Amino acid sequence: AFGWGPLPWTVCSEIFPTKYRSKATAVTTATNWLVNTAVGKVFPLLPLATAFAIFAAACFAACATVFFFQPETANLGMEQIDEAFESHRVRRVSAKLWSRSTRR
Repeated sequence: AFGWGPLPWTVCSEIFPTKYRSKATAVTTATNWLVNTAVGKVFPLLPLATAFAIFAAACFAACATVFFFQPETANLGMEQIDEAFESHRVRRVSAKLWSRSTRR
C-alpha cells in the first residue's frame, strides 16, 4: 500500500529546533493519533462519494504542502536540517515551468 502515513512522522521529527524537539514531537504524535481516531470513527458514517472526495482533497492539500513548503532534507544531519528549515522560502512556480510541462 502507498500513502501519506510516514510523512507526518518524518516531518514532525525534523521541523522543530533541537532544544524543543522531544516535547514538540510528543505533542504532534498525540495529535496524529487523535486525528487518526476521529477519521476512523467518522469516515464509515459518510456516503462513499463524500468520503473519497474528502480523501482526494486531503491528498491534494498534502501534495501542495510538500511541494511548496517542505525543504529537501535527504542526506542531511540534524543541524543541517535545522538550518534548512530556518532558511527555507516558499517555492514559487513560474509560468515558464508550467508552459514547459504542458508542451510535452
